[in-house]
Amino acid sequence: MTSIERCRCATALAILVTCLASNVVFGQTVNVFNANRTTQEIQAGVLNGTLWPAAAAAQPSLRDCEQSRVIAFGPKSLNPARVRYEAAVRFRQCVAEVRSTVIAASGTDATTAALSFDSTDQLVTRQLEESAAETQFMGISFGVGVSYSEDERISEAELAADGTIRATKTETQEPRVILESHYYG
Repeated sequence: MTSIERCRCATALAILVTCLASNVVFGQTVNVFNANRTTQEIQAGVLNGTLWPAAAAAQPSLRDCEQSRVIAFGPKSLNPARVRYEAAVRFRQCVAEVRSTVIAASGTDATTAALSFDSTDQLVTRQLEESAAETQFMGISFGVGVSYSEDERISEAELAADGTIRATKTETQEPRVILESHYYG
């Protein structure tokens, strides 16, 4: 099962759990982001991306939420673990902001609206934890660095007829890519 298929299954599961666990009646709407939506529609829109254009138009602070969702829940091969983790952190902030907006707009049904977001919060938190785990191994964080050496290095040599080794080519300031690790314990 690919990451996209898992995301779709998780989205469907989150919506189903929300519908079963929530006391909100289908058809009961909340005016959020300049439109009347049910909490189920809002949650589905949060996870499948259809809500973010309207949210960004209503609240400029939510402009990068769709991009964060795509990176955090997208295929792992498209972005490094650190980028996916940062996107998951930002997406969690976006979901919290939408949740606050929905609760504020729900009036007397604020408790029900808050409870209905629990499954979405759990899904986003699980994705964040998975991303965080991929960025670290046993408390060690890895990164890539660039270095160069100023020392003279022999890059080519030949064996002379009298048995001595002679340098035929030397190099200085050769750039290198290095793997670095950090431990914050």
